[in-house]
Amino acid sequence: MTDIEKFLEDKTKNTVKYVIDKKLRWRVRDMLDHMNINERIMYPGLDGLSAWLKRHYFVKQ
Repeated sequence: MTDIEKFLEDKTKNTVKYVIDKKLRWRVRDMLDHMNINERIMYPGLDGLSAWLKRHYFVKQ
């Protein structure tokens, strides 16, 4: 499966793609974090925890 968009187009009927402006990325991530939708929940285990910690302690410039 090299092209996920083609796969979804072929196999599903009601797939929607949302493109979030780069300026809003951190704000959207923070909102999702407040709703407990983050790497720790989506990918349980050490991989998800380490990805969340990496993002949580990232210093925005």
